[in-house]
Amino acid sequence: MCVPKYPVFAPLSLEYRAELEPFFEKSDSGISEFTFPSLFVHRTKYSYQISCSGPGQYIFTAGIRGKKYFFTPFKIPEPMVLERLFFDFDTWNLISGEQFLLFSDIAGLDRSVFEQSAFYNSSPEESCLLMEGETGAEIPLEFSGIKLLANENKKNWDYIYKREKLATLSGKMLHKKKNLVNQFSRLYSPEFRILESGNDSIGHALSVLEEWHKERENFEDKSFYDYYPAKEALENFSSLGFSGAIVYIDGIPAGFTIGEKIPGISHYAVHFEKGLTRFKGIYQYLNQAYARLLPEDIEFVNREQDLGDEGLRQAKLSYKPCGMIKKFSISRL
Repeated sequence: MCVPKYPVFAPLSLEYRAELEPFFEKSDSGISEFTFPSLFVHRTKYSYQISCSGPGQYIFTAGIRGKKYFFTPFKIPEPMVLERLFFDFDTWNLISGEQFLLFSDIAGLDRSVFEQSAFYNSSPEESCLLMEGETGAEIPLEFSGIKLLANENKKNWDYIYKREKLATLSGKMLHKKKNLVNQFSRLYSPEFRILESGNDSIGHALSVLEEWHKERENFEDKSFYDYYPAKEALENFSSLGFSGAIVYIDGIPAGFTIGEKIPGISHYAVHFEKGLTRFKGIYQYLNQAYARLLPEDIEFVNREQDLGDEGLRQAKLSYKPCGMIKKFSISRL
């Protein structure tokens, strides 16, 4: 089945995977959301719909907390289509650096305002400075008579780490993390196994997810709650092409990691990481153990965004990212 032609939209489904995969394979934006498996398991949470306005011009729409937005993982639609989309939706979201520069030219925006999409060679100190504030640079602009506001949307930036650094935890800045992992290993003697559909490991990971879920049932704000996407990722683990691992303590499933290689570049995205917090140090252990498990040809690990959660931001910064994947947004005023 083909993706419907714009302006007709249809819910994202597995039927469109064969059509979309070649475009994901050619993409090199590095954005963690831009893989078919990731979009598919989040399709219900964000009410993803899809349409196609031209060759490679796939338009996804989404909605959360009453806000509607669209994003274009591959090619930018023609100006007339963009104009209509800005009237129909609140925001154009998840814009890669390359796409933003292309739109800057279309809209007559000064490229120097936003210089580059990724900072892989920045120091940890520079990455921390980049993450000060939630929105980053903002600039008003006008496109086809529509007043817009462009910004860097920092809460959606992806945190990038060198795989080798996460695997070794070398250096003074990560010394406390390494000590905690060593204490965890001495105290619990964990067993780390690859997740596979052919044995009990998927069921065991689901049991961890259920316990993690129960610990959070009374949370007031569930907007960032990824229980259902994680559950679907486990239930469709092999068919969607995920990889992962699970840790056992005294034979008890205690935590798991799920991710995938990002097409086109030497990056691996960690999509889900869940652990039972009664085992102190479980998340630090999962982080290091999985980085050690990844193949040598994976140079960078993408641990996704902080979604504006200050606690999550500080936790991600504490691992000293080597850079960020910038994502821009443009909203209608």
